Amino acid sequence: MDIVETTSATPQPPKVVGPTVTLLNTNERVTNQMNEDETVTTVYQYTQYRFEKGEYELAQVGILPDGAHWDDVLRSIERGALYDEADKYISKYTTDVPDADARQAWVDYKHAVRQTQTAQGYPAVVIYPPRPGSER
Repeated sequence: MDIVETTSATPQPPKVVGPTVTLLNTNERVTNQMNEDETVTTVYQYTQYRFEKGEYELAQVGILPDGAHWDDVLRSIERGALYDEADKYISKYTTDVPDADARQAWVDYKHAVRQTQTAQGYPAVVIYPPRPGSER
């Protein structure tokens, strides 16, 4: 995985670029420059997260390549996978197999996962709550 600081004077970059998965943290700086012809160009300064084959999927389950360190963007990948799992069960227990208690357990789980962002040690160290029905 490579993390590259980039400046671009083109329209806002897409979320996926090139042969590897590239995440762009566009929460960086956006500025406008006045050109000599008095037109305005928007300049984006952003960070590219370039994953080699399989690295993105490993980050989703909490495993980073050697030498990589957790940051907000990488934790959001992991958290997103946990949210997706919770959403699947929330939907299941809402429509397919109505079960208010099971549904609420997954809603509470998703909320607890979200709360890890404010825990001490974040983003370097995160302890996620156990999934509903697990004995972790």
